[in-house]
Amino acid sequence: MTLRRLYLVLAAIGCFPLLVGLWWLAENGLAWEQVAELVWWNRLSAAFVADLLISILAFWPFVFTETRRVGGMPSPWVFVAVNCVVGLSCALPLFLYFRERELTSESLGSRSYPQ
Repeated sequence: MTLRRLYLVLAAIGCFPLLVGLWWLAENGLAWEQVAELVWWNRLSAAFVADLLISILAFWPFVFTETRRVGGMPSPWVFVAVNCVVGLSCALPLFLYFRERELTSESLGSRSYPQ
């Protein structure tokens, strides 16, 4: 399996947390107070949430910088939107898929083959 294909598979698998969240919303409704209480329920869950938020804060500037540097990729706002709607578990591998696709196509296009 190529690295690009792996990233695409991981992006698809990364949609699973959204499905779990929608399932929870279907059972509980938009109870934001309950969400906040459960997210910060104990130190372990708070550590996971803090880790995720810090990862997101590192991901967004990276996306804007890399899409400008690599070029040929979708707008960085696409990945920010996927991050906000689906989650980092989908947005990061999706971004890496497009980045790898561009880097691979650039390296293939810039090779000079002996004649």
